[in-house]
Amino acid sequence: MSNSQIKVSSIMFTDIVGYSKMVQRDQSLTLVLVEEHNKIIRGNIENLSGKIIKFTGDGFMAEFDSSTSAVTAAIAIQKDLSLRNETEPDKRQITIRIGIHTGDVIREGDDLIGDGVNIASRIEGIAPHGGIAVSSMVWQSIKNEKGIFAREVGKVALKNITEPEIIYKVYLNQLDYKSESNTILIQDFKARNVPFSDLDVENKVIRIGVMHIKNLGDEEDNYLCHGITSGLLSEFAKLNEVQTPLLSEMLNFKETDASIENISKQLNVEYLVEGSLFKKGENCQITLQLLDAKSSISIWNDEFSLNESNIQQVKGSALAGILQKLNINVPQNVKSLLSSEITDDPQAYEFFLKGLYYFDLSSSRMDIEMARGFFKQAYEKDSTFIVARLRYAMTYNKEGKYDIAADLLEETLGIALDLNDQSGVSAIYNRFGILYMQWGKTSRSIVHYEKALKIQVKLGLKEEESRTLNNMGICYNNINKPEKAVNVLQRSIQLKKELRNEKAIGPGYTNLSISYLELGQYQKAFDTTNKAIEIFEEFEMHQSIGRVLITMGELAIYLQEFETAAEILKRGREVTTKINDTLAMGKITQITAILKNEQEKFEEATQLFEEAREQFELAEFKSAIQETSFQIAQSCTLAGQYQEGEKAYSKVLRFSERSDDDLIKGFVLAWRLYNSILRGDENTQSLDEIIQLLDGISPENRREMESLAISNYLLAVIHRILKEAKSSQGFARKAQSQLQKRADLIADKTERNTFLVSRSIFRKIMEMK
Repeated sequence: MSNSQIKVSSIMFTDIVGYSKMVQRDQSLTLVLVEEHNKIIRGNIENLSGKIIKFTGDGFMAEFDSSTSAVTAAIAIQKDLSLRNETEPDKRQITIRIGIHTGDVIREGDDLIGDGVNIASRIEGIAPHGGIAVSSMVWQSIKNEKGIFAREVGKVALKNITEPEIIYKVYLNQLDYKSESNTILIQDFKARNVPFSDLDVENKVIRIGVMHIKNLGDEEDNYLCHGITSGLLSEFAKLNEVQTPLLSEMLNFKETDASIENISKQLNVEYLVEGSLFKKGENCQITLQLLDAKSSISIWNDEFSLNESNIQQVKGSALAGILQKLNINVPQNVKSLLSSEITDDPQAYEFFLKGLYYFDLSSSRMDIEMARGFFKQAYEKDSTFIVARLRYAMTYNKEGKYDIAADLLEETLGIALDLNDQSGVSAIYNRFGILYMQWGKTSRSIVHYEKALKIQVKLGLKEEESRTLNNMGICYNNINKPEKAVNVLQRSIQLKKELRNEKAIGPGYTNLSISYLELGQYQKAFDTTNKAIEIFEEFEMHQSIGRVLITMGELAIYLQEFETAAEILKRGREVTTKINDTLAMGKITQITAILKNEQEKFEEATQLFEEAREQFELAEFKSAIQETSFQIAQSCTLAGQYQEGEKAYSKVLRFSERSDDDLIKGFVLAWRLYNSILRGDENTQSLDEIIQLLDGISPENRREMESLAISNYLLAVIHRILKEAKSSQGFARKAQSQLQKRADLIADKTERNTFLVSRSIFRKIMEMK
């Protein structure tokens, strides 16, 4: 179990229809047919880079990295068997069914287990004879693939699977697809006693917000109001049947005179919990009520006497009353989480709530130090108070003291593992993921998110799972692994849809569009940004609108829609300026400068890049400062401002010389030498160094492939200027070959061709002779 790991995979199960009867009829012939069957299936699985996990006697379980590969293999298998059966007598017919699901699986040695495996197995059991059935997750991944045809069957109750699954039938070709109506399709499944579900999973999800509890007493009791508010939100978030805003969103309405109707509309909730607390001497009373957002009418209320020893019990009683009123049946695994005490020491819990108050509402370093002190007092009173220890560690994370935070989390993890506190372990791994992501150690971040995800899947914590998957997607995008980002982000979005958490789907689409951009699938990325903006506009999420317009504008440039790009970026500038989002303003300006370069308005581009750098300096965004400094130098070269370019490259060289990456050094030096030669400098001393740096580099990702192609293009141009035709032609061929390899990673031919003309420098590379 210690070597187990969780991942998102596409799982295929196959099974021979009527195998038992075949054995009874003619065992010897059956063995021959099984061998033939095995050869066809193995070959097609391996051709699509699938991995056979096990042979079940009359079928296979296989794993694929993508839904497309799994479905393509399944179609090929069924086509081969269909072609074979055309020339065989009845007794030699081989008919199989195939089921595919994409989801979370847990690797245990050479085997795979988990919900992803179980669902795929159950789908195979209800698949058509000679056909293919897939889950909604698979269809969402492949629905834009050309040449794949499928029709929705409906929501099916799969054996021993908690929630019904929407099933699709995949057809072998377009003719088969057109020849079967939806009515006939449903009749076929019903004739085989497939159990359709009348349950509407979406209607089971209820949206509840918790207004910050009002303090009617002394200011020193504010921490109690905050603790109960935070606690109720936290407990609601553990329920798959409830969707609730984040604490940070609720705090926006802490001091508001807005109506219940307006608040609920902005938060997209159906119900609001509100209450007040009054403490005088030893007596403390808290009143809570549940309001119907549409009518603002109270549909539940209760009053509790509060003291330092029963805070958690009051929170639990209130939660139980609200859930009962809303007819929510809480799953057993979540009941155990709700009923568990995070500490048995009332004073430790009081210290914890005070720490939480200062931490969540912190506006200064002193607030963080106050929070740290209370969290420390809490776990000193109760050494097994995992959440207090975790929060204590994160006070250092908030100050950027990542090494101290990491050591404290490691210590807390050891205690949680000794206590077998699975919920605590999951929370710690998740915090490790956040810490390492902020620290810039992305690979470590992913490892810890995977560990958190494994526990979240086992405990059925779908809301937490969706957030972790989204964070993993961001990490994969940051380390240029967009294929993996697409897999986890699609899974995260699907979970949010199941939970009816529409507001959170927008950021998922934004991250997914970045993945598609990195993959060179510009049209798909552009369409995905449109989906994100629709959601952000619905919920008036202005900062999110401004930031997704950045990606959208960049994509419009790559699609050669310059007028559209200009309109998008103009709107982005207006939105980001209005809300004073300095970082986003810098990015909008930077992308506008890229547009000007593509339009060959190089002087305007240079000015805009300088403006973007100033905005990044205000936002203290170090990597963007370095990037725009280089873009300023490039624009000077393109504008013919070679002297200014030389000064700019001198600054950039200071950044690149600190890098251990030979490609970055070679790329910068190649541009600088190109600028120098155009300026009339005949000193080519750095040429051999550049060639040596770039020679033998094997690019590890798409961006590196593009940079290497551009670097070799520059070397080709430099040698042409130096009248060394043979060398120039050699570097030109290298540049074209590298750029073509990059393009070939894009499966769709139209998108591949779009990529090759998406930037002026790419066009110049491909036009070189």
